[in-house]
Amino acid sequence: MVFIILSFWGESISAIAQDDFFFRKPWNPEGFRLTQGYNIYNPSYNGVHAGIDVVTRDRQIITTAPGKVVLVVPLCSKQHTHGKGQGCTDAGFGNTVIIEHELEDGGKIYSLYAHLEEIDRQIKKDSPILADQIIGKMGASGYGQLNYWTEIVKAGVHLHFEIKNGPPRLTDPKTGQYYGYVPKGKHPDDFGYHNPYNFFEKKRVKRPPSIKSVWEKILESISNFLKKKIEELGKAFEKKIEEETEKKSRELEREARKCCAAQSAYGSSLTSDLDILRELRDKILSKNNFGSKLMNFYYNNLSPLIVDFNSKYPTSKVITKEIFIRPMIKVLIIAKNIRREYNNCQKIK
Repeated sequence: MVFIILSFWGESISAIAQDDFFFRKPWNPEGFRLTQGYNIYNPSYNGVHAGIDVVTRDRQIITTAPGKVVLVVPLCSKQHTHGKGQGCTDAGFGNTVIIEHELEDGGKIYSLYAHLEEIDRQIKKDSPILADQIIGKMGASGYGQLNYWTEIVKAGVHLHFEIKNGPPRLTDPKTGQYYGYVPKGKHPDDFGYHNPYNFFEKKRVKRPPSIKSVWEKILESISNFLKKKIEELGKAFEKKIEEETEKKSRELEREARKCCAAQSAYGSSLTSDLDILRELRDKILSKNNFGSKLMNFYYNNLSPLIVDFNSKYPTSKVITKEIFIRPMIKVLIIAKNIRREYNNCQKIK
């Protein structure tokens, strides 16, 4: 039953994990606003926007698709020289991350996340990135200042997001001269940029053969754990059965060795002579403390010796039966008759 549930659950998880390889919006799709689109001319910069700018309520930024971190640009640390043209070389991007993605149909593409207030500590160069993994927090950083785009430009907190060809760098892929904008009258596509909306829910990254999704890893771990536990329980059960069987065999062997010497001499437990001995055991000896101790000594010590001796030397059975047992039975019969006559006399009186 457990395996059926896990199998069904695994199929569901695999179906979900399959979608993890689509490009997605790197922000919470609920409550966001596009403040500047792709290929839009901005007179403030006399250039055409090469990415998209987005504002969200929760400000949490996640990866657009699985891949690998290829560039991490922390906020410029130069003091007293912050601001455009004042020594910081981030070109206004501030805290920035670039991720490399291998496309399902071949080739590589890069996603850029700029103006972050902070970069998540898990984001390190060359580290793998899973679907929906947190990149950082949306901000207004640039030119070495954490609040450049809110205090200096008055553009507000936002994410500048790009999808472009390689090589992975802050500038345009083709000429290496332009940051976030291309010259007026030009199209960003001509400089190696791509409209992100042509990727969202439309293109997929290649599934790495050596990397499985988190859900698949969890399912595989649970499955392996259960298999291991079932194997351990099976081995423990088999061991317990073996121990119980061995214990039972030893008990039967002990009981067999306790077998009445008289029974071994007769070769059967059905003879009428033995009924007299059983009667002596059950009605007289077992009724008092001395008789019980005598029986225990006989069955545990004396009887096994006689049984072993009779099994080794079959002729000794005749001696045991004719010299010891039958004379004793005759005495018991006589004593039994005397007791019966005595009881009858007592009744007549």
